[in-house]
Amino acid sequence: MNIRKEHYLAFKPRFPVRDLQFRVEGPVVAQMMRVFADDWRFTTEESLEGEIWFPENPECGSVLARGIYDGPDESSEKLRWVILGALSEARRKIQIVTPYFLPDEALMTGLRLAALRGVEIDVVLPQKNNLGFVAWAAMANLDQVMSAGIKVWMSAPPFDHSKVMDKRVKGFQMHPTRYIFGNELALET
Repeated sequence: MNIRKEHYLAFKPRFPVRDLQFRVEGPVVAQMMRVFADDWRFTTEESLEGEIWFPENPECGSVLARGIYDGPDESSEKLRWVILGALSEARRKIQIVTPYFLPDEALMTGLRLAALRGVEIDVVLPQKNNLGFVAWAAMANLDQVMSAGIKVWMSAPPFDHSKVMDKRVKGFQMHPTRYIFGNELALET
């Protein structure tokens, strides 16, 4: 999720971007805030501490959630393992919405194995991508995906920057450079 004026469609930006947002409450908010504060400190050398930044977040609702941080300074590839685990345990349906669909060999194998088990898989990509070379590379992979019986859908403009998998993992990138160029915080429910 990116937060900037291009993502607020009511402002009618020149290059509009749609991004799925979630309201999150409970203890996972503190986990998400800790990641933000660490990134903020890295970027600005300013520490965000105290009650104003970390208020109490009591348990609420019936959904369990956890934040999964991953990035170039992490070596465990936690997010990758969560995605592979979700693919391997799926029994009926997998739904993926992502702007950057460049699965590496392991993720492609996970998708194909799920399809072979009879899992119905839908992948939704933006009809018009903000990065033309990424769209081109994604299209080059689609024959492998569709030959496995995976359905690919294109979302109409504006550019859709949403990242969701199976209504369970939110905010992940499905391309191999995610570990090199950026920090990711995904939410698993």
